[in-house]
Amino acid sequence: MPQGLKRFQQSGQSHFITFSCYHRRPELTNPEVCRGFFETLETARKCFAIRIYGYVLMPEHVHLLLSEPASGTLAEALHFVKLSSAKQLRSDASHDDKAPALWQTRYYDRNIRDSQEFAEWTAKNREISQIENKSRCEGNGTGAPGSRP
Repeated sequence: MPQGLKRFQQSGQSHFITFSCYHRRPELTNPEVCRGFFETLETARKCFAIRIYGYVLMPEHVHLLLSEPASGTLAEALHFVKLSSAKQLRSDASHDDKAPALWQTRYYDRNIRDSQEFAEWTAKNREISQIENKSRCEGNGTGAPGSRP
């Protein structure tokens, strides 16, 4: 974590999360990668008891709006999602075992402090998702698989 950065987790607030593909490669234009990501996200939702309020997949990065996990920490849940989806992709016979990493190691985390900020994020990202997700991947970006724990 960069020096001086302080994360406010286990605060009971929702979080806006962004993380990028390794070197901002457009990995999320591949439906197979998207499917693997969604499967892993659903597994994390169940294992960590997270509410997924929304998501947007861009060609080279992901936006998530999440609750804090009921079990474990948000950092552990995101580590699980990123590591598991990368391993799933590598285990697929159609990908080279020497392929570079799928995700950058860091992520951006912003606490959502009130209902107005929550509504603004949802509206802004719904517009983005309608543009970005029209014919890519499964899902429409306005909600995630099983948004309740």
